[in-house]
Amino acid sequence: GGNRIGGLIGLLYGNSTTIMDKSYNIGTISPSSEEYWSAGLTVGGIVNGIMTSKMYLINSYNSGELYCDSKTMKGTCGGIVQTVNGNGTTFVLLNSYNNGSLNGELQKGGIAYIIANGSEIFLNNVFNLGHFSNNITKYGIGQFNIQGYNVKNTYYVNTNNILGSNLTNEEGIIGKNLNEMQSNAFVNDLNNNVDNINISDYIDDSLLTEFKNTTGYDLKLSKWTLKEGIPTLIDIS
Repeated sequence: GGNRIGGLIGLLYGNSTTIMDKSYNIGTISPSSEEYWSAGLTVGGIVNGIMTSKMYLINSYNSGELYCDSKTMKGTCGGIVQTVNGNGTTFVLLNSYNNGSLNGELQKGGIAYIIANGSEIFLNNVFNLGHFSNNITKYGIGQFNIQGYNVKNTYYVNTNNILGSNLTNEEGIIGKNLNEMQSNAFVNDLNNNVDNINISDYIDDSLLTEFKNTTGYDLKLSKWTLKEGIPTLIDIS
């Protein structure tokens, strides 16, 4: 791909609204070695960038390996999304995770590389199990350069000098060791969280109705199970 790469979507912009349910990427993502880019390389496991748009991502995951550097340029990447930015931008991520490794020499975010001014982000029942290669700073969840964030029940592996985020108050961002996050007890926690999440608190009823009319089914949160040592959404391949 070029310099702005996403596992499923490159860039959302221009006041668009997108709801994605049961979506995933399992493929390796790597930039090509072209030398003519005017901007740095950016890689997102599911979507690269959300700008002046609204995106609601539910019951989804990335397990594909992310390679953020080309032969000629170093880049940045996020396990789910690389950049959330711009006035009027909203990103809601519920009941989802990243298990793909993040490889490169610059900063990385297990869920998002950066959430910038003018945007809002809402995370609930989200975790990162992706391995980080050596880089300057490792954020298990991501960088929050905004005021409008609402983060609950968000987990990361707190080993190898990994920080949850750049926030001074990380309430809602919970570090656990690898054994804890690969346990039945953690799966039980995820399922208990599901029982206490009301999707309409995050997505307007009018959008939920439109989603049902378009797809033919109600948007619901999936349950979890432990599969080969990894917490996995039950009804998603």
